[in-house]
Amino acid sequence: MPSFQLTDEKRRELVNLAKGWGIIAADNAYGPQGPGLDVDLAGLEVIAVELQQALLSGFCEATTQRQAGRLSETLPCPDCGRECPAKPPDETKAPRSMTLRGGDFALAEPCCYCRSCRRSFFPAADRVAD
Repeated sequence: MPSFQLTDEKRRELVNLAKGWGIIAADNAYGPQGPGLDVDLAGLEVIAVELQQALLSGFCEATTQRQAGRLSETLPCPDCGRECPAKPPDETKAPRSMTLRGGDFALAEPCCYCRSCRRSFFPAADRVAD
């Protein structure tokens, strides 16, 4: 089960904010008069789904990058337990494409390398520095 760790009030506030962005996007797309009578609901839905996917992508990329920034400088190897340096996401390595219910986003992962085990590993979210 997902862990939201936001209050119901904060979640409602964010939903209302996203709804406001939808109104702003509609104004930008069609102006204050709205779409012409030749635009049907199916056409509007295509654009709305693209906007939904863009919102999901931006939200997940920003939050996972910030979460990765909270990792400790060293993390234990899952095999031998030796502390290994955690490197920030490498700009030369392409981010991994993640597919969620609402669309895809690019996950730029930090990486650790254990010299003893000669293996790379990706730190878990529960290993953040407080």
